Amino acid sequence: MATPPLAPRPAKRPPAPHLHAAPLPLLEPEFDAGPIIRATRPDTPHVRAPRLLDSLGELVAGLVLIVGGVFAYGFMPIG
Repeated sequence: MATPPLAPRPAKRPPAPHLHAAPLPLLEPEFDAGPIIRATRPDTPHVRAPRLLDSLGELVAGLVLIVGGVFAYGFMPIG
């Protein structure tokens, strides 16, 4: 004897061709004469500090690469 399934199966829906036959509405562009957003950062201490740290980090990384290359060339001469 087979047991019935625990969850009932959902009823099958008939296809709805009228949903796909309707043309899409044309969208009209809307332009506001609002303020222009600019990508300039304000000059405040909260903005200057990360820029300074970025610059110092780039400077330290460059110096480490150059000094490391000089030392590596001194320890392993080519030629």
